[in-house]
Amino acid sequence: MKKSSSDGTRFSTLAVHAGQEPEPMTGAITKPIFAEKILFVRKSSGAVPGPTDAWLCLRGTETLHVRMARHNQNGLAVARFLEVHSAIERILYPGLESHPQHELAA
Repeated sequence: MKKSSSDGTRFSTLAVHAGQEPEPMTGAITKPIFAEKILFVRKSSGAVPGPTDAWLCLRGTETLHVRMARHNQNGLAVARFLEVHSAIERILYPGLESHPQHELAA
C-alpha cells in the first residue's frame, strides 16, 4: 500500500494489512531531505526494525493477495445486500454495477 503526501514523500504502509494481529509498522522515505533528518533520529534512538519485525512484515505479505481478494468479495456482498434493502436509500460502492464510475473501478 503506498501513499503519496502533497509534497511527494511516499510512505509504504504495510502494517494495516500485513498481519492479523498488531505487527510492526514499516515505511520508506524516498525524498532525500527527509531521509537526512530521519537518519539522525534512527541513529540516535535505535529506531530500526529488528529481524523479528522484518520477518513479521514479510510473513504478512505472503497472504496479502488472498486477504485483499476476500476483502473485495465481502465488501461487494455487503454492498449488494444493502442495495436492495428497503431501509437504505442509496449505496455508493464502486464495485456495484449501479455506481457511476463502475467501469473505472473494474
